[in-house]
Amino acid sequence: MRSPHDLCLLCQNSKAVKRNSHIIPRFLTKSMIINDAKKQSYLIDVRKQPNKSKIVQDSAKLDYILCPHCESYFGILEKRITKSPLQKIRNQIPPKDVEFVTNAGGLTHVRLHHSDILSFHLFWLSILWRCSISTEELFKGVKLEPGFEESLRIALLNYKSTREAEFSKLIQAHESTLPFVRYVLLTPKTLGKRSNGIVAIIKSKAPLHVLALNEYWLAMSNDPADEFINNLNEISNRTQEMNSVKIWILDKEAWDNVHRDQTARLVNLHFQHLKDQEHHNS
Repeated sequence: MRSPHDLCLLCQNSKAVKRNSHIIPRFLTKSMIINDAKKQSYLIDVRKQPNKSKIVQDSAKLDYILCPHCESYFGILEKRITKSPLQKIRNQIPPKDVEFVTNAGGLTHVRLHHSDILSFHLFWLSILWRCSISTEELFKGVKLEPGFEESLRIALLNYKSTREAEFSKLIQAHESTLPFVRYVLLTPKTLGKRSNGIVAIIKSKAPLHVLALNEYWLAMSNDPADEFINNLNEISNRTQEMNSVKIWILDKEAWDNVHRDQTARLVNLHFQHLKDQEHHNS
C-alpha cells in the first residue's frame, strides 16, 4: 500500500502526494457512464462467480503514485489529444490536416498531419506505462518488461512540463527520445451519448499489449518483428515517425463488430475461469 511519503513513480524525486490519479484518462471513459445522475458503470471480475459485479462511479484511480507536477504534465498530454484533428472529424468539420486513405480492399484510415505528433505518441505511451505500474485489479495483467517500462518512464520524464507553453517549447527544441514502439489505433467515426463500451485487457503478453479503452482499441508492441502488429502494418504507427499518425476509423457496423468480439472474448474468459476453479476445487 503506497503512502504520501513514497516517491512519485514518474519523476522518482518528489513525494507522491496526489490522490485519485486516473490510470485511463477520464475523457476516454466518460461516455461509458450509464446513469447520468449517479454516474454509474460496472466493474466485472471474470475470475469471480456470476453476478459478482461492482458498481463504480469513475474509471480506475490510484492514490499516491504521482506528484502534483507529474499529474499536471499528464493533464497537458490529455488536453493536447482532446484538441487533435480527430475531434474535428467527429464533429463533422473537415480539417485540412487530415488525409483519408482507402486501400484496395475498401478499408479506410486517416492520417493526421499536424505539428503535435510527438505529444500524440507520448499520450498513448503514458497510458501503457500507467497500466503497467498500476496495482488496480483491472490492470494487473499488464506488466511490461522491466527494462522497457523504465525506458518509457525516462522518455516520458524527458518532456515533463507543468505548463502547456513550457511543453510546447520543449517538444519543439528537442529531438525525439522515444523508445521504439509500434502501435495501432481503432476508433469509431461517430459516438452516441453513451458508448456501451468497455475498458479491458484484451491481450497482454510481452511484447504485445492490446487494450480496449472504451472509445479506442489500442495495440502496442516494442518488438519490430511482432506478427500481430505486422499484420496491421498498413495502419500501424512508429514512435520514430513524426510526420503523421494513422488511425483506423470504423463505421458503426464495423465498430459494433469489434465491440461484440471484445465482449464475447471476455464472456468466454469468464466461464473458462469458472471451469478452472471448479476443476481445482473438485
